[in-house]
Amino acid sequence: MLEPAMNSPPIILCADDYGYRPGVSAAIRRLAEAGQISASSALVTFADWSAAATHVSALRRHIDVGLHVNLTEGAALGPVKGLAPEGSFQGLTHLMRAALSGQVDTLGVKAEIIRQLQAFRASTGHEPDYIDGHQHAHALPMVRTALFEALAEQGWTGPIRDPSDRPISIVKRRVAVPKALLISALSAGFGAAARQRGFQTNDSFSGVYDLRPNHNFAQLLTRFAAYPGAAHLVMVHPGDREPEDTLDPIAPARAHEANAFGHMTGLSLRRFRGTF
Repeated sequence: MLEPAMNSPPIILCADDYGYRPGVSAAIRRLAEAGQISASSALVTFADWSAAATHVSALRRHIDVGLHVNLTEGAALGPVKGLAPEGSFQGLTHLMRAALSGQVDTLGVKAEIIRQLQAFRASTGHEPDYIDGHQHAHALPMVRTALFEALAEQGWTGPIRDPSDRPISIVKRRVAVPKALLISALSAGFGAAARQRGFQTNDSFSGVYDLRPNHNFAQLLTRFAAYPGAAHLVMVHPGDREPEDTLDPIAPARAHEANAFGHMTGLSLRRFRGTF
């Protein structure tokens, strides 16, 4: 069983990728109803979203449901010059190279973020409770500028996930340290920039690992909850197995995570909405 850390403050436990495929959405709903997660980030660009969206109002009785802005995988809702010129995103590596070389079409990215925000609103009748990004793309240089401009234009003022963390905390947790440090470095300054614009953010972040199913995930969660800030967010990726698993590169890890929640106890959870 997963034991809580001594005197550990409540954490925001966020299951990513609601709406990615039916098995992922079903697992997230089950964990939400059982009180085992406190938030979930929704993808509005995949085929499962139309069905998953019908459950959002009921889901929000248990957890926060945010928008998981997607700029890296599958189809865009509209053309994005350089990233999805023919309708399909070209992947995280392509976006990272563009962001680090100053070649992101910020107007196109801004338009796509607005399309996804409007799709969430139209499908659910709700504003997202918070906003973050698939594969943390929202926090990349230039992309973050497009995000802030899109949200300002849409009058959206809720919390935003900051995927950076203090390097000392990452090192002390001893989980996928190089990968976690890289994500944090690519996100450097994002939280400060968001707060300067009036957005609230989490102040520490964890949940990064190699997404292989050969870990004791309950033990990983204990480490992820360690060395928290005042508003600590832990990212997870649960999902149920289904025939289309071959289309999802991390399907085995998702099922492993979902099963691990049955062995959890003692984690104190808080919502993103109303945390601050």
